[in-house]
Amino acid sequence: MKKPKTLNLDCPWPEQGAGKIKRGADRHYGLIKKKEDMLRVILQSGVWPDFKKEDSAHMYMWVTNNYLEWGLAIMKWLGFTYKTNIVWVKVTRDWPAFLDKLQEELDLNPLTWMRLLKEAVRTGIGQYFRGSHEMMLFGTRGPAMMPEKADMVSTVFHAPREKENGKEKHSKKPKRSYEIIEATSPGPYLELFARSRRPGWDSWGKEVKK
Repeated sequence: MKKPKTLNLDCPWPEQGAGKIKRGADRHYGLIKKKEDMLRVILQSGVWPDFKKEDSAHMYMWVTNNYLEWGLAIMKWLGFTYKTNIVWVKVTRDWPAFLDKLQEELDLNPLTWMRLLKEAVRTGIGQYFRGSHEMMLFGTRGPAMMPEKADMVSTVFHAPREKENGKEKHSKKPKRSYEIIEATSPGPYLELFARSRRPGWDSWGKEVKK
């Protein structure tokens, strides 16, 4: 495996709860309950690169709202400087096609527009607010590897949850997120805590070892 220039981490944050129906992450896979243990698992994975001081690299790290602080701390401990974040707004249908349909219906009552938009955004669980998005932190180390301005993409994208065998796969990240990474950051690419393999990437995680 070549030393990666870009890493993507989808850490198993200890999200639990949602009452008796158990819609939290603990229903689907094993969780790591301390940020220090998360760091240890990453460093002892056997695939974490031996970065030199002069090495440049990009890191993308998925975080839930509850564990944003943990994500920022772990990114710093791993030697990366946080720069910005990308937001995935979860929707219930193909977003470009839906917007095209709305554009065709210019005579719709404004209240109908609002209702359709509200229905199109997926509403999840939460304690104070019901979540409709996830964040992907972005950090760098070493000399900056800046994308061409013409290739820069937005920090917000809309996509439905990915499906597997016709059913939504918990925590599987949308294809659009990988397209954004590949359009912005150079390879080789490495994903840690991966839940599926992607062509052109090295992948590490329990679900891809099967």
